[in-house]
Amino acid sequence: MTRRRPALTVISRSRALVHALLGLLLCASMTGCSSTGSSGSQALQPGRDQVAVRVVWRSSPRRTGSSLLGLALLTDRLVVADAHGQVTALATDSGKVLWKRETRYTPGGAPGTDGRRILLGTRDGQVLALDATDGKTLWVAPVSSEALSPPQAADDRIVLQTADSHVFCLNGHNGKLVWEQESLHPVLALRGSPTPATDAGIVYAGFASGQARAWRLDTGQALWEATVAAPGGASELERMVDIHAQPLLDGERVYMVSYQGQAVAMDPATGQLLWSRELSSYKHMAQGFGNLYITNTRDELLALDQTTGAAVWRQDALAGQEISAPAVLGNYVLTGDKEGRLHVFSQSDGQPVGTAKVGDAALRAQPQVAGHSIYVYTEDGSVVALDLNTLD
Repeated sequence: MTRRRPALTVISRSRALVHALLGLLLCASMTGCSSTGSSGSQALQPGRDQVAVRVVWRSSPRRTGSSLLGLALLTDRLVVADAHGQVTALATDSGKVLWKRETRYTPGGAPGTDGRRILLGTRDGQVLALDATDGKTLWVAPVSSEALSPPQAADDRIVLQTADSHVFCLNGHNGKLVWEQESLHPVLALRGSPTPATDAGIVYAGFASGQARAWRLDTGQALWEATVAAPGGASELERMVDIHAQPLLDGERVYMVSYQGQAVAMDPATGQLLWSRELSSYKHMAQGFGNLYITNTRDELLALDQTTGAAVWRQDALAGQEISAPAVLGNYVLTGDKEGRLHVFSQSDGQPVGTAKVGDAALRAQPQVAGHSIYVYTEDGSVVALDLNTLD
């Protein structure tokens, strides 16, 4: 069985590193490579459902899908961007196209939003702001490198991270630079740029070096720096400890997780370590019922106690299915897989309670939840709205 690995970016052109990388990618593409974990045959089977997953509407506004792209949710609409720069707004209740705009830029990842503007990072180092009402371009601002994650908005400020480990804060009205910070970037890193988080006037960011930092949103003043994971091992591949998932906050703690490292909880004000647990993940986290939900690199869905970091439950029935980052709706945890299925698990014990085939393309993007509705973006470019119904 093969296990899908995250894409890598090579900064150095060392022959040894390139050979190692080529060997890794070759192994990932061959069916004969060995791997730990369960086989795909252990994927959940139908017949156990306690909830039904219902498709409400389906739309295919995209010409080309990408696992890097996703969607931004507003009150009455959602917005998606395709690999050629077309941005489309759909009504959340029906999937009706509200507007389309062609841009001359190649999006780097999913759009972000502040409710009034659609924010989009690009592969050629630009940030676009579009009017959420009609898609009209409001401003374009340059940044230092590829912007491959959704820009975040808070207090009329736009915060984003670029692939070269820079963090930018821009004025939301005109795109002008408010402040910029940078961190050391390792020789080898996961492909992409992490997503920062904001809360109570503070910006939190994790880096490919395994470091975490916090700044004041208004001025960029540094507040603290902490180590989430320290590189170890003989090769550059073994030393990768990227913090690729967006930091998650609950008011009392800020959570981060690293690739080939650990999950941690820190004091948001000081960065003091509250607990740590060894694991490997590069996907966004979710929270609910006092648990922190993580999908690790072995395709296991984990629930950790948010206060202590202790394991609450572990669901490994989807090993080999390349599951997405988790999301939470009501009493349930949701995740998609490479075969286009959406899986539903109980928050309390991790038991499977429902599954549905959404389409033939992979569900790699984190499901988005608003009210009682679920929105998923498939790898072939479709957007699907779903809901859950308890079975008698």
